[in-house]
Amino acid sequence: MALGDKAIGLLATVVVFFVLSWLLVGLRCAVRGHMLHVFGRDDFAMLIAQLVYSVFLICLCVAIAYGEGRHSWDLEPHDVRTAMAWMLVCEFLYCQTNALVKLALGLFLLRITTTPRYIVTVRILTGASIVMAELVGLLSLVQCRPISKFWNLDKEKGRCIDRRTYTHVLYGTSATNILSDVMYGLLPYFIMSDMQISRRQKAAVAAILGLGSMGSVATVARVAFLKDIAVHPNADFLYVTVDCTISALVEMGAGIIAGSLVTLRPLLRKLVSSNLLSDPHLVARRRSGPRSGTSWPFRYLKTSPAFVAKRTLGRWEEYGCSPRELDRWEKDRELATHITATAQPTDERGEEGRKQRQWMPKLWWRKMESVEEVVEPVAADMPKLVVNIQEEFEVR
Repeated sequence: MALGDKAIGLLATVVVFFVLSWLLVGLRCAVRGHMLHVFGRDDFAMLIAQLVYSVFLICLCVAIAYGEGRHSWDLEPHDVRTAMAWMLVCEFLYCQTNALVKLALGLFLLRITTTPRYIVTVRILTGASIVMAELVGLLSLVQCRPISKFWNLDKEKGRCIDRRTYTHVLYGTSATNILSDVMYGLLPYFIMSDMQISRRQKAAVAAILGLGSMGSVATVARVAFLKDIAVHPNADFLYVTVDCTISALVEMGAGIIAGSLVTLRPLLRKLVSSNLLSDPHLVARRRSGPRSGTSWPFRYLKTSPAFVAKRTLGRWEEYGCSPRELDRWEKDRELATHITATAQPTDERGEEGRKQRQWMPKLWWRKMESVEEVVEPVAADMPKLVVNIQEEFEVR
């Protein structure tokens, strides 16, 4: 049986979000568990949410195979009943996924929050979202008595909740989701305001943490589609609920993806640093050393013995600290650390000393040697000077 346009669009959305969500959650687990070794409660909750979300998508694919997204008059009666039964399962799983995603986002915010008022706010917001999602999930199972009345509207004896009343409940659920997502997006800005970092860093970190609220965009779109459930007859239920179903799976998928993105900063930092170190120009610069006359950041030189000697002589300005070249050398911290380490004084100038000098800036090493030429003779004559002073006091 050929799929209609709406069914094809729904199936494509399912496949895309299934792949993206597992990719991002897998990266999150790798970063938190393997790289950082800090796999916490929020990561476990997000992993469980992804598993339930995957079951939801699989059940939705089964419903599509039996007729979701097509008109009821184009389907066999038993296919209509089977598709509606699977849609009821999807509706319940959606509520469970919603609760788990909100729990994961709330635990993540609690992990980075230390202010008591924000902790209480996150707990209340997370608890209200979970309770609302579970109530709607329970209502979806008991909306018809017996439950088989949901997919056997004509033949089964019993009764169901009025479709308009049930739609109003869904409106309330959507409003709660929008409010919680907006609060999850705004709370990081208030949390960052108490930290002693620059405004630019606060804005960047808060924007990353606020990605978890992206699901609210799909929730707003779902509100516009809920009216179709109430005004259209139940006989065409499988066709009119496609748009609402798409917005629901996008809402949950966006929450999982965005909630996982906020934890991938260490991986992105590692990838960027590895790309910089693999740059052939940078590698060549590291092997050959800096060009003659290069100015070095002040803080990399201020602890070396040669610099201390220069500062004592009042000539430390000769090292220079060009602001234009500061950023270029700060990026290669490994080279700067190596140079600082090799600047330690040694008593013996053997083969090891010559190897170290090959890695250091030629101009800097030349200046160090010139300083040592001034300081070492003074240090060598210091015992004689002390003896002369003692003899002078004895004579007096």
